[in-house]
Amino acid sequence: MCSYYWKTLAVLFALCLWTKVTVTLNNRCQHLLKGSLTFICNNTYPEEAKKSYSDGLVYVNLSYSVYKINGRHNAYFITHGKSSISACRTLIVKDDEVFECDGKSVWILGTKPRTYCLPFAFRLTDLLIERCASEPWPVASETAMHYFSPASSIFDFIVRYY
Repeated sequence: MCSYYWKTLAVLFALCLWTKVTVTLNNRCQHLLKGSLTFICNNTYPEEAKKSYSDGLVYVNLSYSVYKINGRHNAYFITHGKSSISACRTLIVKDDEVFECDGKSVWILGTKPRTYCLPFAFRLTDLLIERCASEPWPVASETAMHYFSPASSIFDFIVRYY
């Protein structure tokens, strides 16, 4: 009986947080990510990419997943870190935290997820795809990079949002 109350409380808590702190995508990202995405591959972040691009939001061996943005010419979505969207075969982006994964709604609970959309060719995208894909893919013309920091505990999660 007690576990039922905890589950209910957890669901209510998540819904309250979602309604208070949902971060919407900026206009550039809304335009780029308005369709569905198809999974291509996943791997871990290579040392040469970290050295070459000095991305402060990632670290060597951090997992990433790459998706093709359907309906866009050579456009890709890359999510960094292991999350509830890392293994989706199809993905729809609702905002920085809310996704539809294989037909089911999922939330990424963490701290300040962000999606950055780059409307130009970006060599890092090609490098990450080359590292994980079993076949060659066209050179990227647009990229959406999604970052999040998982909450290390429910306490950290509560403290950061309240």
